[in-house]
Amino acid sequence: MKAKNQNIGLKSFLDKLEKYKEDNIIFLEILNTTEQYLGEYFREDKLQAETFFAGLNIINSCKQEL
Repeated sequence: MKAKNQNIGLKSFLDKLEKYKEDNIIFLEILNTTEQYLGEYFREDKLQAETFFAGLNIINSCKQEL
């Protein structure tokens, strides 16, 4: 359960992604790397499903903006 409590830092990072997408300063490479990171953590059961899917939604939204 301790590992899942680390989601606070990840949630903060995802919130920042949401803010910056409007400024078009997020690069596709960063988004792809973040998407891989989320997938790995989710598969290792270190990430709650709601955070995983919220992260994917933000990433996909950012990709559409690019």
